[in-house]
Amino acid sequence: MMGGEQAFRAAVGPCLALALVVAVAVTALTASLGYDAAINALARRQNRWASIGWSAFPMIAGLVAPVAVPAWLWRQTSFRALAGPTFGAVVVAITANLTLKLVTGRASPEAPFPTDLVARSQSFAFGIARGGIVEGWPSGHAMTNVAMATALIALTPDLRVRAAATGWAAWVVAAVIFGISGDVHWLSDGVAGALLGCAVGWRVARFGAGAPRSDKERSAG
Repeated sequence: MMGGEQAFRAAVGPCLALALVVAVAVTALTASLGYDAAINALARRQNRWASIGWSAFPMIAGLVAPVAVPAWLWRQTSFRALAGPTFGAVVVAITANLTLKLVTGRASPEAPFPTDLVARSQSFAFGIARGGIVEGWPSGHAMTNVAMATALIALTPDLRVRAAATGWAAWVVAAVIFGISGDVHWLSDGVAGALLGCAVGWRVARFGAGAPRSDKERSAG
């Protein structure tokens, strides 16, 4: 029988790999056709303060929510079973996101160079840490928050939890793409992050939800 780590990789790896292929294809298409630049130009037409008003909260809270929410779930007896798989999805999402940013080095919309918006949206510096790991492709906000939300949706039939998770994930992704007057991420950064986060959240949640049943079956046998 496979050990826990091997089983986890077998369960999550192929799903993440498939999502990565789709995310790369979407990014290549939107960047090459100029959609990233066009959507960012649209975001820049917002009033600066109005943009900050609707997007600052998900951008700031989105940094801590992927950890704070599982911690809160752990403290609630009725939701405690959701905490472990949800946090596991966040950990996988963070690890995968930082790895991808480390090797893609994509210029952010607020980068000073290239000066042309279309050229900037198509600017990648592939290699190890050539573009840093703080900004870049895909969006860490989108990936971690969508992973958290998807795990919750997959783990519970509670419609209130599902609605809250869906609304929060949508707000974060919208803020990533359109928030702060377009200074955060390109369209494809947010879409790729959401795709990868969804794959991670769903697969880790299903793996985590299946493990207790398998343990019970083994003990019963």
